[in-house]
Amino acid sequence: MSLIPILGLMSGTSMDGIDACILKTDGNKFQRTGFNLIHQYSSDTSYMLKKFNKDPQLFLTDKDLIKKLELLITIDHISCVEDIISKSKVKPIYIGFHGQTVFHDPQQKTVQLGNAQVLASETKIRVIHNFRTNDIKNGGHGAPIAPIYHKALIEDIKPKLPACFVNIGGISNITYWDGNTLIGFDVGPGNTLIDTFVKNKYNLDFDNNGKIASSGLANRSIINKFMQNNFFNLPFPKSLDKFHFNYIFRDDILSSLNNRDVVCTLTELTVQSIVVAVQQLPKKSESIIICGGGQHNKYLIDRLKESINCKVITSNEINIPGDMIEAEMIAYLSARSLKRLEFTYPTTTGVNRPCTGGEILLP
Repeated sequence: MSLIPILGLMSGTSMDGIDACILKTDGNKFQRTGFNLIHQYSSDTSYMLKKFNKDPQLFLTDKDLIKKLELLITIDHISCVEDIISKSKVKPIYIGFHGQTVFHDPQQKTVQLGNAQVLASETKIRVIHNFRTNDIKNGGHGAPIAPIYHKALIEDIKPKLPACFVNIGGISNITYWDGNTLIGFDVGPGNTLIDTFVKNKYNLDFDNNGKIASSGLANRSIINKFMQNNFFNLPFPKSLDKFHFNYIFRDDILSSLNNRDVVCTLTELTVQSIVVAVQQLPKKSESIIICGGGQHNKYLIDRLKESINCKVITSNEINIPGDMIEAEMIAYLSARSLKRLEFTYPTTTGVNRPCTGGEILLP
């Protein structure tokens, strides 16, 4: 299969919109087209997702609410596809459709919302979706699914090995590649705790450049107690739901801090989670490349550079579109799905054997 244009769509755990990019790929090689965009969710979809975040169990047990939310998410994805095709004048051969993750339980349950058949029918383009189910059926966590693409990126930029990618989204995950061994796992909170707090206290979507955090002081007592959470002692591979660490907001000491100190402390939890993950890897990394929304938090990146004994750079610094890596990854996995190439492994998701995944739907 020669390189073909595939539109990758990714809606991350931040739940703020859809990352979309057209990538030419055969599932091994890839070539960027430069056509990418971030499509914000409609006000109706955002409203429903915020309600979901306040009480996820209510939504997950109410079929009518889930159906309504799924329809809104699907409509937004259709608009996103129309938008990028209109701007790029490129009609992709396939759409890689991840859907919006609303729930992930490492004990064999993951929920992505979005109707792939409606998307295919409305856009008249074949859709590849359902990337995680086969992994779960074969004993895996269904996450993270990015490591095989991170490996392709590492091989493309050719840093000194071992090298890592760390994606700081709602949850942070890490990929390690030393030329022989590929490892991937979720490492802890990324932006989710910070975003939740600043939305509640400052009515901001995120801490821009870490300005609030940089004006506060991190509470070492909270950090030390948090890092005793059993998750950090679990062997990899391992995965997380974005709500896993929300118990921190019930901490009496945290509640007694001023808002700036809380944001600083929550940011340090993200930093220390990544530090611990890096220490657990089999060999010392020569470099760590940061992608995802967290790469824009200058204070967070500065703290990582201070805390990790290797070169830490953001993907944007080396001309990789860091906000589009997950959308590129979905396009890349779509091509691997077409060729039935594996993309999850015992060392990345805990699956019993290397697995492919994905299903093709015709318009």
